[in-house]
Amino acid sequence: MILDGKFELLSSDGELPLSNDWGGAARPAERLSPQVVRYRASNSLSDRPLPRRQQDLIGRYHGGMKVLLTNDDGVDAPGLEALYQTIRDAVGQNATITVVAPHQCRSECGHGVTSGRPLTVSQRANGWFLVDGTPVDCVRVAFAELATEADVVFSGVNAGANLGVDLLVSGTFAAAREAALHGVAAMAISHYRHPDVPRTWEHVPRWAAVTVNEFIDQASHTDRSANHGLLWNVNLPAVDPERPTPPRCRCPVDQLPLQRTATATGQIIEMEADFHGRPRAPGSDVERCFNGHLTISELSPFV
Repeated sequence: MILDGKFELLSSDGELPLSNDWGGAARPAERLSPQVVRYRASNSLSDRPLPRRQQDLIGRYHGGMKVLLTNDDGVDAPGLEALYQTIRDAVGQNATITVVAPHQCRSECGHGVTSGRPLTVSQRANGWFLVDGTPVDCVRVAFAELATEADVVFSGVNAGANLGVDLLVSGTFAAAREAALHGVAAMAISHYRHPDVPRTWEHVPRWAAVTVNEFIDQASHTDRSANHGLLWNVNLPAVDPERPTPPRCRCPVDQLPLQRTATATGQIIEMEADFHGRPRAPGSDVERCFNGHLTISELSPFV
């Protein structure tokens, strides 16, 4: 496994068909004919005016803010579209958004990477790319070729909470952690879901707006020469989506394990867990989010 190797561009005709500039990103509905390029690890190394505060934030980045989006639910997931709209509303049309996401759902893959074979990258639309790999693969390919100057990274919005020990298996969080390991500020965003609450997405930009802007503000003041980048894990609660923005709180990550029961039938063992009834430490991200708070946990990528 090569952590910091370069990627060698390969294609069947020797051409490099993908555009990896930072031109204006298109919406995912603007489908283009896929163009495919293969990567091989090498041992060599919105239209409305923005508020003044947001213009000032973007102005701190030389040449305009450059944003990378990814997820673990796949390029067609509604949560990724909700994330795109959330970030576009926050940074406006003057910033550049590039999306590099798995070609299919890679949920619960943790910090897994692909080794031993090339990765295939297809261009869905201008600024939208899909990779036949994990979320961490997507970040590595983006930093190597497609989004080499990213200022910030957002991963999500995951269809389900990533709280407590969930972070150990979450591909959503792993993508953000990989970015932070490279010194780039990153936020993972997930949405707790409950059977009694509608699974809609239109409210996400409204709920996440203040938190996203606070993160961009803090990222703009973070020294990128530090050992690692800013890393936040954010979870939206499962409450009525018509409600105003839920109360927000900063809280530690719950360290209690998720209890599981095993049922054995011959050679088959079925593991079950009560996710909604899981143990929770008072004041932790699990307890707060399950009680209707939007939770923010700032972490080190070395977890």
